[in-house]
Amino acid sequence: DATGTLTQTAFGVDVMVIDTDADITGLPTPGTLTAGWYVVTGNFTHAGTITVTGNVNLILADGGSLTINGSTNNAGINVTGSNSLTIYAQSAGAAMGSLTATGGSMGAGIGGGDGGEGDSITITGSANVTAIGGSSNSAGGGAGIGSGGSLTTAPISAGSITIAIDAAGTLAATGGAGTTFVYGGGANIGQGGHAGGDGVALTLYTVTATAGANGSISPFGTYQTAGTSSMFTITPGSGYAIASVTDNGTDVTGLLAGNTHVHRGQHRGQPRHRGDVWIEG
Repeated sequence: DATGTLTQTAFGVDVMVIDTDADITGLPTPGTLTAGWYVVTGNFTHAGTITVTGNVNLILADGGSLTINGSTNNAGINVTGSNSLTIYAQSAGAAMGSLTATGGSMGAGIGGGDGGEGDSITITGSANVTAIGGSSNSAGGGAGIGSGGSLTTAPISAGSITIAIDAAGTLAATGGAGTTFVYGGGANIGQGGHAGGDGVALTLYTVTATAGANGSISPFGTYQTAGTSSMFTITPGSGYAIASVTDNGTDVTGLLAGNTHVHRGQHRGQPRHRGDVWIEG
């Protein structure tokens, strides 16, 4: 899981192994990952966009590598609307898996395609991820991670992006170029290019989330997040219930939606306290 703890999926929840390109093209909807868990174990290239629908969790197994070259006017990995993608690595070892996603013309490496908004994208743990926005000769370039390029004068929203990679992992994001003097290039992490300007890069804020004994929080630890909010999942240990959740020194236990809390804005907070969950940043 996001804390690096070996976790068993719930009964009836399958984990699909992706070992060759045939595993992607042979999906019920070819090239589309639906809600669930996927583990990349092979070393191969997929020609065409991979589309995310629902909440998708992608684990890069040790020794595995996946290279994606997105379709024309689409992202390498298309994550838009209410869909979400979380990328993990199996371990922090020398054989750590890797992912390289390159957008087609105007498409983000990971995020939106032609004029498409990015959405909930989380890269966590010791992942090795490279995201390259697609360039364009007739429109704005796509962001490395975020929204696609567009023909409009207004930039397209980059969505919610969380970068929680520890020192053992790497993240390289590069925006694609737009048409010189007409359409701008995409930000490395943020907006795609548009008519008259480059896409604006999102500001990365540092957030720290910790949990006391007998429970966990995901994402966990100190990481960077782009955008105005982050969503946390709080899980009590077996036989325990959530005691309290504190955000920037304020008790927000009553604001939980089930086991989730949305941390909004840039805050400063408090240290960890046994039995509670603290969020600071």
